[in-house]
Amino acid sequence: MSASGNVLSDNGGGGSCSSLAGNRASLNKICVVTLNYKCWFFNREHGLEGKALIQAVFFDLGDTLVAEESAGGKKLWEATLQKLPYLDEVLTDLKNRGYKLGVITNTVTSREEHVRMALRRIDIEKYFDIVVTSVDVGFNKPDERIFLTALKAVNVKPEEAVMVGNRISADILGGNRIGMKTILFKWNERYLNEITSPEEQPTRTINSLKELPQILTEIEKPQ
Repeated sequence: MSASGNVLSDNGGGGSCSSLAGNRASLNKICVVTLNYKCWFFNREHGLEGKALIQAVFFDLGDTLVAEESAGGKKLWEATLQKLPYLDEVLTDLKNRGYKLGVITNTVTSREEHVRMALRRIDIEKYFDIVVTSVDVGFNKPDERIFLTALKAVNVKPEEAVMVGNRISADILGGNRIGMKTILFKWNERYLNEITSPEEQPTRTINSLKELPQILTEIEKPQ
């Protein structure tokens, strides 16, 4: 075939390279517009238009993932912690749903690597994308900076995240102050969890971890 007959030549029947590039760009724009329309239509039909879906779920450590007393006075990385009921199946469920999972915990001496060692010992470290400790960041819950550190690490906005914990004064208050959804996990009476102001009011309260997947589904439903 002669040069003039090449489909990529300026004089060929297939058009020039520049015109093909222009066609591809136009097609790409059409694909983007079509995809955006499909997303908009889906959200409208399901009542989700303008609603921030949950992207990440953060947990406290003691009395939320594990029984607080199971450390037994040992250093966190030396202890074999006791998992709370339904923990593995709930974390598996949430991970399969595509949520980013994290731990936000107040510690005395333990850093991220120590918490991860403790979680690895009971085979749940694999579920967590991030672990943020107060020792590492220099601030205890409810200081907003420890929550913002966690959100930044997974690139999620406050309104797209949920904080699950057993302390109103730390987990619920801190999460509420920056605009997260909050879930109080009240399975024992270890701490006095009296609500004294609107910003201490959790979004929802659960008494067992097995309630959590359904609660997250309900939080994402339109009001």
